[in-house]
Amino acid sequence: VLKDFFGEWLKNFFENIKTLIPSWSQILFWGLILWSMSGLLYPRIEEFLFRKKETMDAEQYPLPPDHYYPAFRNILCSLILLFAAYLIFEFYYLWCREIPKGFRYSEYAHQGAAWLTFALALSTLVIGLIFQGGILRDSRLPFLKKLAWIWSLENLILAICAFHRTQIYVHYNGLSRMRVVAVFGIAVVVAGFILVVLKVAWQKNFIWLVRRHLWALALTILLYLLIPVDYFVTRYNVKQILSGNPAPAVQIAVHPIGPDGCLVLLDLLDCPDENVREGVRALLAKIQRKLEEKASKNKKLGWTFFQLAEINALESISLRSDQWKYYYKYSEYRQEALQTFDSYGRKWYD
Repeated sequence: VLKDFFGEWLKNFFENIKTLIPSWSQILFWGLILWSMSGLLYPRIEEFLFRKKETMDAEQYPLPPDHYYPAFRNILCSLILLFAAYLIFEFYYLWCREIPKGFRYSEYAHQGAAWLTFALALSTLVIGLIFQGGILRDSRLPFLKKLAWIWSLENLILAICAFHRTQIYVHYNGLSRMRVVAVFGIAVVVAGFILVVLKVAWQKNFIWLVRRHLWALALTILLYLLIPVDYFVTRYNVKQILSGNPAPAVQIAVHPIGPDGCLVLLDLLDCPDENVREGVRALLAKIQRKLEEKASKNKKLGWTFFQLAEINALESISLRSDQWKYYYKYSEYRQEALQTFDSYGRKWYD
């Protein structure tokens, strides 16, 4: 139900997005309001993020009304049963049995992994909201914590299921940038959930949790930026193709490849699969032309536009350019080879 609702909403949003785009005067006005508001809120935000203490003192909170404890207990019990039922379904159909023929892998990975990740994020919020304030003074708190630990274990198993779905999709037709982003996204949600568990165990407050969540998100983004993603993505796909699995060719034919990834494509110049071999040669000819044009343009713009990765890639590619000089010289043959390669790869586009 949620999938259909949000799917229809997103469809309508993108179809009518032109009517939602404001004028430049509105954008400028909103920008000024945002700038003013951020200045007014800064003292409160600074106090919240940097000055408040992180340890939660339960004694300063009054005992909650009597109906809070049974409500929290019933919520956790219901969620434990719900997650247990889902995990039984997940293992029976998706771990212990073969995926049925004709099943769309894109639906399997996207809808599955995305909703499992959403469930983990929602679990983070629920546990964080339950274990705070006066409830920590309740004499029945140990039983509530036991329920939380059981549900936490189910959540960690759920995270493994999310990684498993993504791994099956990667095994089907290769690795891509977005699949790496998906893995990082699942990882940061899992890290956030573990932080919530630690918050409960160490009796920390929401200030502590917000700060650690921001650190986890910042470190994940930094790690993604530092890792040569294109190199590892292309290397995996090239290795699969050379081992006799042509499906990852779709990732090379359809998606853009950065300078660090295009060097790995040189290994496919002697690929026994003619469609892949000729397609990669035409692709390298196209990449070489783009890198040469960009290098010429950047040279005029000055040293601030110098990119060592692009220079190294161009030098390495140029050394073997005689293997695709035909495609480099004649654009019509290059486009024909690229279209053939694209059609060949889209057999596994799902």
